[in-house]
Amino acid sequence: MHAWAELIGGLEALLQRFSAPPSAVQDAAQLQREAEAWHAAASGSVQGDQTPAAAEAAELLQLLHRLGHALHAWDAPLQRLLHSPSALLDENFIGPGRSAGLFLAACTATDAAIMVFLSVANTGTDLFELGGCTSLLLGSGRLLAQHAPAALQLSAGSKAINCWLSRCITLQSLCLGQFLLLAQGAGLLDSFTKRKAPPEELVDWLHAVAAMVQSVPMPAQYASLGLPRSFDDILTAMCTTEAFAAHAELLAGDAALCARLVGMLLRSLGMAVVALRLPRERWPAAFTRYTPSQLAAVLSSDLLRPALAQHLQQCGDAVALCVLRQTATVLQQLPATCHESLMPDILQQHASSASLLALTASCAAQRGTDVWVQAVQVLVPVLPSWRPHCSWQPACQAAGALHSTGQHRPSSEHGNAYWPACVRVSPPSRASASD
Repeated sequence: MHAWAELIGGLEALLQRFSAPPSAVQDAAQLQREAEAWHAAASGSVQGDQTPAAAEAAELLQLLHRLGHALHAWDAPLQRLLHSPSALLDENFIGPGRSAGLFLAACTATDAAIMVFLSVANTGTDLFELGGCTSLLLGSGRLLAQHAPAALQLSAGSKAINCWLSRCITLQSLCLGQFLLLAQGAGLLDSFTKRKAPPEELVDWLHAVAAMVQSVPMPAQYASLGLPRSFDDILTAMCTTEAFAAHAELLAGDAALCARLVGMLLRSLGMAVVALRLPRERWPAAFTRYTPSQLAAVLSSDLLRPALAQHLQQCGDAVALCVLRQTATVLQQLPATCHESLMPDILQQHASSASLLALTASCAAQRGTDVWVQAVQVLVPVLPSWRPHCSWQPACQAAGALHSTGQHRPSSEHGNAYWPACVRVSPPSRASASD
């Protein structure tokens, strides 16, 4: 119990610092050290065997409420401090500036607060109180991401500044993703997104972070498959969850952003396919065997599908075939069987991966005879992996995409050797589907 009492004391001291306006904090580095110390204490308490007593849990919740309100109040004045790329750096352009240091301290405290929040009894109301932090993540975080590429240039490409900026971006993405997962788990995602992550703010944040990721190479310790941690979770929610319908509609109207996101996700998909071949101990951070199919689900979603189709039509033959091979690998790596409770998720992952394969096969098949033959060679070995999983409709679409481009279908023995296997795609029987 002693650890929880110390954690409460540390949060009270940290709260006093955040209760003052950002302009009143003279030593941002010291505040960051205090936030990191409390983060370490929170991690130690959460990983310990003991849970807080009821009185301690109630006190922690009240302090977390106050922290959420304090960081919400920080957003507007902190945005005024983050007014330009030079504001992210010190006067010599070789280290982080005061205002950016304040933002990192706030993100560090937020990440620790989420850990503590998960360890104490809480309700939906408690989540909305702590969720006040999201205004700082989306507001000040957007400005930091927006100015990050120019700030890195001012620092002459400093590796230290690159690491520091990447840490800021991935920490805010991680915190935002955790808030959305908490809201979804509590059945409050719809109301949480409307109140704490409205469409304009979240899409503007996506725009800034996506542009930054394309310009600032993120070190491996601050990224997963080239993306900030939890960035793919946020995109997955936006592309596949009804609670984000208004966000998706706004994003769909931004063709440039959709194209940028598709480019980022395709690069991540390529890295994910490489990771699948590595021993588990060498997998990237936060990577699982289902990460590639999650990326496939986002790419094949109604939201990004048009941008992906346009990207595949504009890229070269080699790139189109590469994406097709990568998608085939993702589908083949999915488990054929699993525990009954997991089967709905596995079926959905097969369906989304198959849908992406159908789109990539269709685009590849329109490129002429040589590419058509190579596309069939990729597709045929994958077809059996659909049969146990009721995902035969996308399989038929993929085969049909190749069949529909009859003008490219070769009459040579080389082409005919593959075509019969491609068209023999049929739905499984009811018995096999239920096994």
